Amino acid sequence: MKNLLFTVALLISLNSVSQKNIINGKIEGYPEKYVYFMGFDGNQSNVFDSIRTDQMGGFRWNLNDEDPGLFRIIFGNDKFLDIIVNNESFSFNTTYSYPKDDVKFSVSKENSIFYDYLNKRNENQFKLELLTPLVAQYPQNEEFYKEAEKEYIQLQDNMKNYTNSVIENNPDLLVSKFIHYDKPHQIDLSVPFSEQDEYLKKHYFDDLNFDDPVLLNLNVLPGKIIGYLSLYRDPSLAKVLQEELFRQAVDSILHKTMNNEEIYYFSLQYLIDGFQMYGFDNLVDHIGKTYTLDKTCVNEERKSELEKRMDNIRKLSAGNNAPDIKIINTNEHSSPQWLSQIDSDYKLVLFWSSWCPHCKSIIPGLRDYYNQVPREKFEIISISVDTSATGYQKVSDELSIPWISFADFKGWNTQAAIDYSIYATPMMILVDKDLKIIYKPSGIAELKTKMEEFLQ
Repeated sequence: MKNLLFTVALLISLNSVSQKNIINGKIEGYPEKYVYFMGFDGNQSNVFDSIRTDQMGGFRWNLNDEDPGLFRIIFGNDKFLDIIVNNESFSFNTTYSYPKDDVKFSVSKENSIFYDYLNKRNENQFKLELLTPLVAQYPQNEEFYKEAEKEYIQLQDNMKNYTNSVIENNPDLLVSKFIHYDKPHQIDLSVPFSEQDEYLKKHYFDDLNFDDPVLLNLNVLPGKIIGYLSLYRDPSLAKVLQEELFRQAVDSILHKTMNNEEIYYFSLQYLIDGFQMYGFDNLVDHIGKTYTLDKTCVNEERKSELEKRMDNIRKLSAGNNAPDIKIINTNEHSSPQWLSQIDSDYKLVLFWSSWCPHCKSIIPGLRDYYNQVPREKFEIISISVDTSATGYQKVSDELSIPWISFADFKGWNTQAAIDYSIYATPMMILVDKDLKIIYKPSGIAELKTKMEEFLQ
């Protein structure tokens, strides 16, 4: 009898454990199609599972093996829904057309509070953005200014009281941590608006604990980094001056994150990826030359990958020699030759792909410029990271690419992309006759300006 009772108790216990993190979802208007699940681990976002919905758009998802945190359910071409998973099972219903606006949760206190907060925060920020120009520019001696100022202060106080109440009443919930780190900054109206950015720069990270792994598990850090960088953005500045301002922000962020290896690693990679994408190569070079990884980095595999990448950034800085690569003009089926053997004063190495919209948009302008400059002065060597020969050839023909164009259809694993540490396209590297790197233009206008200087 004792053994039977023990067995029953054990089965009940095991069943209760197994029922944690079971999510039953329903997306109306999305029958018999796949939904994909993405997790945030701080270093990268990974789609790790997929499920096909039933005829009513329903699905059941077991997350027993996943750590608590923020997860993203992706469906359709551009639809997604974020949820917090923290050792609770729950259900939700939403619609395909308006997944975030129509979502309703059953049982999940975490997610009910999460979406209530997001809605209140967005509505509050919308109203504050409408009032900001008035409070910043309207004559302060006018009665209308006083009313606008009063409303501005009230909106901020309402949001502050709401977030404080949620956090105090739900100290054990993961969503409370999210709200604590994500909540909007209070604007102190006693500080003139002309000085607000400088004030925020000093206090932006006051409430942020860079040792808290929740910053990564809840995907909070990317938003904080972007928000801080925006304080240093000035659209009126030339690119080189803007890079100088961003450098101050980069140094501040990385010095604050250095004490936590995972968060420091994430910040390094996130900043490098972002600045490479937008062509701020001087900033990428600055990060590569200035910062290193600690020998005790938590994830050795990822540390090794990032170290190799940063080492390549240092090697590919202006003034260094570019790797000599063997290429074949795929369009002409010519014999292999080395980059160093191409007889031209200046050579532009262009990494591109047929599926990259930005690549396809710059090639016509490059082609026009290419046809204006003698070959002994300027040559372009494009290296494709395509995997499809059909796609590559179709786009090459459509764009009438006239220069040396190489493709071996190994994608990002083509040797040239590895040697040059290419992680995004398009990427342009201008070298001289001896393969010395002299510039990394982010667009055609920059290329033309530099070439005019060199050809004078």
